[in-house]
Amino acid sequence: MSNFPTPVLPDFFNDIDFSFEIISLRKKTVNGTPDVITSADWKITGIYNGDKAHHVSDAIFNIADDTEFTPFANLTESQVKSWIMDDEEYEFLKSAVATKLEHIIQSRQVDLEITTSLPWE
Repeated sequence: MSNFPTPVLPDFFNDIDFSFEIISLRKKTVNGTPDVITSADWKITGIYNGDKAHHVSDAIFNIADDTEFTPFANLTESQVKSWIMDDEEYEFLKSAVATKLEHIIQSRQVDLEITTSLPWE
């Protein structure tokens, strides 16, 4: 059973170019082991026909006392990515980015005015 609702995907979902990147890592000494990763900032981006949308978040890692650590210098990008997100969550966030792209496209089609001049400034 899924932890996420079933998304309604735009027709162009399969044509979106998705990427996932780790933006930064935070590390500290844990139980005498230096450079233990305690959290990560990450971003998933979708591009479709020149339009771009993304989702940025962070992940905090709960570290058990009996955890064996991979030395910082030996960490791989895929290893850290696997700590951040499982396949189900990745698919859900891809759908969220796709929905943002759909909104961008629809907004442009109805001549929506976008302003950065906010009334409380």
